Amino acid sequence: MKKILVIGSAESVFVRDFISQFSSEELVVDLISLSNEVQGVNARTIEYVPLDIRKQKVLGRQLDLFFRIRAALKKVASEYDAIVIHYVFFFLAPHVLRMRSMTKNIVSVIWGSDFYKSTKIKILLQSVIYRSSKSIVFTNPATKEEFSKKHRSVPSCRLKVARFGLPVLEEIDRIISKKIDRHGICEEFGLPSEKVLIFAGYNANESQQQTLVVEKFSKLDRSLKDKAALIFTLGYGDPSAEQRIRDSLERNHVEHFVVLKKFYGPEEIAKIRCVTDVLINIQPSDQFSGSMQEVLYAGGRVIAGAWLPYKEIIEAGGRIRSINNKDEVGRALEFEINFDARNLDLNNDGARGFIESSSTWRGNLGVWKHIVVP
Repeated sequence: MKKILVIGSAESVFVRDFISQFSSEELVVDLISLSNEVQGVNARTIEYVPLDIRKQKVLGRQLDLFFRIRAALKKVASEYDAIVIHYVFFFLAPHVLRMRSMTKNIVSVIWGSDFYKSTKIKILLQSVIYRSSKSIVFTNPATKEEFSKKHRSVPSCRLKVARFGLPVLEEIDRIISKKIDRHGICEEFGLPSEKVLIFAGYNANESQQQTLVVEKFSKLDRSLKDKAALIFTLGYGDPSAEQRIRDSLERNHVEHFVVLKKFYGPEEIAKIRCVTDVLINIQPSDQFSGSMQEVLYAGGRVIAGAWLPYKEIIEAGGRIRSINNKDEVGRALEFEINFDARNLDLNNDGARGFIESSSTWRGNLGVWKHIVVP
């Protein structure tokens, strides 16, 4: 029986689903989760290493993290067919020798911000991990090309492209086939079905620019603000986000908003995607956001930064309004609220076909298995 060790965060739906897809009678998956404890993870063994140690100073925090990660690596099995690092955390560099003693196949999966937002010292430490990785995986070709230019010493044959399957897509198909009405879904989540529902990002991380969206929304004409509502999904990410967002809402006198604080499963997420009219995705970096794909697949629209690598999905017909800088959010919101495509029968086949072929596990699991357990 083959064994793989995943190092990542169990709070991520992509990590949990990756583990579920690989877990079988022929293959077992262990997990070192760099997060607080999470229920419902389909791994054989789980060691939790929480990262939120705010009371300690930087040096003390890093030393504490070093010893806790080292202890976790000692608690799991001593040999694996592969170790898969989901998100290349720079502080894993001191543990590379230990990992190399546990497997001949280290797979580093780059998520986006771990590449785009790295500082010089982080890049130096990440390079230690890259040099020891048999494969470095990206979810889109554009990031792979940028990485290749920046890390010329890494052989191109090690660079792979593989996308995550999105279990929410199947749930969206089920909802559409059953013709579950918008009003019923909105009522379940406390959302105002009569308004244009604008989702300010898709998690509680500050990179989602929620307070900026609040400020831009507050400056719209009253007639536009009354037609729409801002929605904040804070099921995972920064626990301090809710207070920061509520302070901004109060300071900017925004009346129509809903804060969703629960951590939702695929069925509930699919329902939310089916009533999302507009998703704002203007984070500094990304590879190929699953949440964005789900919104487009369900028929919604997206306001996205032109700096994000979404060329393929735009060319396939994805309804994405690109903005060149964050200050253009207000103008884009004005257009989307006025346009209000909820009752229009717009063709979405191109985007749906592209997402179905590139982001289901049916189309991607074989690629991943060839990389992880060839």
